Amino acid sequence: MAKNDVFQLNGLTDLQKKLSFVTKSYPDESEKLLTKMGNQFRKEVKKKTPERP
Repeated sequence: MAKNDVFQLNGLTDLQKKLSFVTKSYPDESEKLLTKMGNQFRKEVKKKTPERP
């Protein structure tokens, strides 16, 4: 990225609130589900990230 490029993420506060609700409401199931979701997210990000030479 050039110095003038801007990287912006929107909606992280809402996501954080929803994840907090899930972990408090379903403590036993949430760890397994969040791990699964995180792994899927990582795979999708890897697909969309250009490889370095």
